Amino acid sequence: GTAVLEIASEGFAREKVQVNIQGGQISEVTIPLEPEGILCGSAMMNNKPCGYGYVFLRREGDPPEGEAYTQTDGNGYYEFKRLKPGSYALRITVWLKELPHSAQLTERYSVRMGPGEKIRKDIDFTRNSTLRGAFSAPDPNLSWRVEVRDTSPPIMGIPEQERYRAVAWKVELSGNYSLENLAPGTYEVTASCNRAAQSGGWIPMMKKTRAVTIGNGETAVLDFVFP
Repeated sequence: GTAVLEIASEGFAREKVQVNIQGGQISEVTIPLEPEGILCGSAMMNNKPCGYGYVFLRREGDPPEGEAYTQTDGNGYYEFKRLKPGSYALRITVWLKELPHSAQLTERYSVRMGPGEKIRKDIDFTRNSTLRGAFSAPDPNLSWRVEVRDTSPPIMGIPEQERYRAVAWKVELSGNYSLENLAPGTYEVTASCNRAAQSGGWIPMMKKTRAVTIGNGETAVLDFVFP
């Protein structure tokens, strides 16, 4: 049948090939390896490292489910090794507030990797635009959530999960949300009340979506009231 062979060697890019195997025969495969590319950098916000954020990387054109994953360390540092040449989509999510762990910011970047190249991509999440508002719903036992997606052009060809720019949850605890350090732009903001599913995840019970454009240094206020 057909098998997928993956080769990884120190100092070389990871390689994956399909191999056709014939019954009763020995299949010989020669796989040339290229020098590895390395992508690394640090994430900062307000002159502080963004520790333990989530970093995703995929080759442009590959399905999102095939992306590589790592985390920033306590100093905000991340690293991907054994990369092949090509164009990559880098997506990084960091905590907006350290203590409640109830809000995150996400940014997306394009990176072009040459053969054996080492690229450092430092990311500064310090912005001066803010989105905030009040949130009220009749059932405080549901999970309240506010999601922000980028609709600034161009968005064609960008997968849905890579358009996320911010999310706030546990909103039911205070009835308010505040997302600071947003970049100026045009956003689609969705507020929802969700019930936990038995199989995991969430089932939306009520949902509202509004559009907003935030200028540099501006604060936009969007209130969501559910009947």
